[in-house]
Amino acid sequence: MKINDAHCHYGRESFFGSVLRARFSSKNDYEGLSSDWEKYDVQNVVLFSQPCPSDLRRNVFEFFKFCLGYGAFISYDKKLFSNVDYSHTNDTISNLDDEKIEFIPFVNSDVSVSDLAELEIKGIKYYEPYDFSGSIPDNLLEFLNDGELNIVLHLSDVTENNPDTFLANVEKYDGIKFQVAHCANGVSKIIDSLHEYSNLFVDTSALSHWSYKKIDLCEVIANYGSKVLFGSDDPWTHYDKQIGQIENFDLSAREMKKVMYSNYFQLWK
Repeated sequence: MKINDAHCHYGRESFFGSVLRARFSSKNDYEGLSSDWEKYDVQNVVLFSQPCPSDLRRNVFEFFKFCLGYGAFISYDKKLFSNVDYSHTNDTISNLDDEKIEFIPFVNSDVSVSDLAELEIKGIKYYEPYDFSGSIPDNLLEFLNDGELNIVLHLSDVTENNPDTFLANVEKYDGIKFQVAHCANGVSKIIDSLHEYSNLFVDTSALSHWSYKKIDLCEVIANYGSKVLFGSDDPWTHYDKQIGQIENFDLSAREMKKVMYSNYFQLWK
């Protein structure tokens, strides 16, 4: 079965992420990725940095919090994370010579729109929880809208609790195609809006993981199959688990092909 992957990471995990996953030496490099792509017949892949690329200052900070105990982990300083410089990893990915890769830069609220304008890209990855306001800056939305670019978006708690503001932006910035990661974190109002907005999509990234067990992906595919893109979320979750989860659903060959392959081209042509 040919696969198009709309959500894949590149780069070393943070100390925090490695501890939680017991993968201290794990590194998602090109050799490891290309091996998986060949194994699972991945034809095209949207590739971007890890949410927490390797950064000495942040890793030292995390290490000391680890020594202080679990409670310190959940009170981490978001500003320290949001200020991590993603440029090195972004540059590394953009220079990979592989036709199947659709590189998009991982950005935060400090991103320079003028810098993005110099890149030949089809979109960006944005991680809302690293922005204190919990929303995407207006100037970034305007830039993406004017260029008819895509955004892969990890929702913040603010948006989860108040999806109306997000959906208003989906309606206002109809030049942007919004790919909401992790099947919109199960936010029913966003999922139920998939039929209403032609520029709104979700992906399946990490939904095989226990932390997303509340989300009924099978039901989402049954109701909105044309708006669901397969995402591996590798290495946070892996191809075998992500693919196996969907293969266990009672989907027709046509439905399976749409999710695993065809829907990709609605955003990433």
